[in-house]
Amino acid sequence: MSTSAAALKTGDLLFIRQKIKNKEVDKIWLVIFVEENLTKGYQLFKVICLDTNINITDEYGTTKIATPAKFVNATSSFMQDTYTRSKAEMGYREPFTTRIVVIQDSDEIRKGTYFEYMDRNWEIASKDNISIPNVAYLFITERLKKENEPLSSKDIEVGKDVNFFLNGR
Repeated sequence: MSTSAAALKTGDLLFIRQKIKNKEVDKIWLVIFVEENLTKGYQLFKVICLDTNINITDEYGTTKIATPAKFVNATSSFMQDTYTRSKAEMGYREPFTTRIVVIQDSDEIRKGTYFEYMDRNWEIASKDNISIPNVAYLFITERLKKENEPLSSKDIEVGKDVNFFLNGR
């Protein structure tokens, strides 16, 4: 893929509509690699298709940010080819429970952030936004919906007749 109209950089989102006969498909692609060697006469980009959306919510279920994402397993060929240094380090592939989500980087998304996907509840265990600038890959763990107490007291009523500590009942 090459472009002369605008320079792409890692972390850019491409919204591409593909039409084949009577069928149109909209896809979102995330740029994860850019080679700026123009002496060859073209620019080289590697992209990954973000095929789902996740809604990042607060502890009360209010959506803070909606973002396109790609769920991958740590042993998937994408992760192996992108983040390993040599064939010797790869070993053999086997089922691995660590799940990774690849997204465009955002300050809203950090360790401990909660979201729901496919009727399951997830928490971001760690975030790597250093390996590829403007791209974040998130290590996520499954958690129970009511596992943690809310971090804030946003909707908790406080009054003389409803507060146990003030009236002793």
